[in-house]
Amino acid sequence: MTAPNEAQFPLGVSLHTLDPEQRLDAIGLLGASTVKAVELWEPTFRKDEDFLRAAHRALAKAGVEPRTVHAAFDTTLDISSLDPAVRSAGMEAVGMALDLVVRMGARMVVVHPSSDYDGVDEKHWPPLRGVIDWAAFLAALRAASFSGPFHYEATLDGQTPMERLAFLETNFSQLQRATVQPPPLQSTEA
Repeated sequence: MTAPNEAQFPLGVSLHTLDPEQRLDAIGLLGASTVKAVELWEPTFRKDEDFLRAAHRALAKAGVEPRTVHAAFDTTLDISSLDPAVRSAGMEAVGMALDLVVRMGARMVVVHPSSDYDGVDEKHWPPLRGVIDWAAFLAALRAASFSGPFHYEATLDGQTPMERLAFLETNFSQLQRATVQPPPLQSTEA
């Protein structure tokens, strides 16, 4: 149970983690879910006008906001690289993501992956796996008055978009229960 003064975050997910092809039927599944925001993965999100209009309608019908667009990244697309060609390619990828932000009405571009860590390497695990102190992380978000969606960009268990969505909602519920501590008991001694 959540303490009355504890903030609950809306749930968001990278659409690509539910359905790598980011199809309209995957967007449609979100209407019956607790997901309130999505991140679009620019390299595989179709950009023809008919699809963009249909995606806008599907997101609106599902009550889901296109919150962020993730720019492409890899060792050949790195905006922090010392290699001018790699850095330039990374900036071009960010520009393509910015274009999709404008076209879809999203709020921001993500240029750095967010993932969990096992003490050695990034894994893109969902919360509650790996070594991140999730209670401390969420406490810091609350202390900063963060109220935006808690976005997942992680490898989700399941073979189908529906199975991955069910896993996402269960994991998010477990995360919030595991990290929200009840307020301390008040002493009755005078």
